[in-house]
Amino acid sequence: MERKRFIPDLAGIRVLVVDDNEQAPEILCDALRGFALQTESASSAEEAIQKVAAADSQSPYRLVLMDWHMTGMDGLEASRLIMRGGLVKHVPKILVVTAFGREDSLRFPPSIAAEICEPASACFAANCTSKSR
Repeated sequence: MERKRFIPDLAGIRVLVVDDNEQAPEILCDALRGFALQTESASSAEEAIQKVAAADSQSPYRLVLMDWHMTGMDGLEASRLIMRGGLVKHVPKILVVTAFGREDSLRFPPSIAAEICEPASACFAANCTSKSR
């Protein structure tokens, strides 16, 4: 009988963490590396779009954790461009990270895989990443 896993094998999945707060990506990247994920970060929505597009042909990101409120372009607009802008062939799952309440997240488009409320714990992030597969 095959043993069921609580968290599916996520080892090696390439993840981009996007936040204009310098410490937030460090915290999330460290937590996600604990699950053997390949993590990188971007400090703006514009940088995230560039990184996702640049990685698409070689080693695409499978998951993007995108802060909702950032200076300049916000995370929802960046997510729309990545998902529907024709920039990439391999569209990653996108989780929106927000410090705001769940009520505000109800207006996210259905194409957003899930939302994580800050501060995000490693266990909660892992649960969301496993649901986004």
